[in-house]
Amino acid sequence: MKKMKLSLYLNDYETEKLFSYLRWLFLLVSVMIFYVPPFSINIPSQTELFPYLLTAGCIYMLVTQIALYRMRDNKKNLHCVLKAGILFDYIALIWLMALSGGVHSPLYPISILFVLHATIYWRTKGAFISLLSFNAAYIAMGYMTVDLSLFEHYFTVMMNVFFSASSVCSVH
Repeated sequence: MKKMKLSLYLNDYETEKLFSYLRWLFLLVSVMIFYVPPFSINIPSQTELFPYLLTAGCIYMLVTQIALYRMRDNKKNLHCVLKAGILFDYIALIWLMALSGGVHSPLYPISILFVLHATIYWRTKGAFISLLSFNAAYIAMGYMTVDLSLFEHYFTVMMNVFFSASSVCSVH
């Protein structure tokens, strides 16, 4: 087994392996938030839908791990897996945030990794597309779950949107 070299510059395969490991870490953190006290007691969450997301996430991550292992040298299929990974990450992140407090979810910082992941593969175009799509879904989540005319909700949404936009601008 080839070891991953320690460098700031990784190829697409090594970068996707790193993000794949991060997905497993986030899965563990998500399970803790939904099922382990005191997290599950203090963080508002909708546990009835979480098992569906957990099952879909585990299946997706297992398939991705196998595909990454088998497609190390197959660049064409590897790029399909990379694009599918970004799309699944987007769906899973929005779903997870909706289940764990909506616009007040403690998982919001993960959105920065989602935008960075898209930026790595699609450069500036990916950064702006992922930022706009995430912020649109985040604001829509705010409109559907809370009263955004109240300062406490409006302030949270606007500060998070500003934070995500400024993080993308600082990368470029």
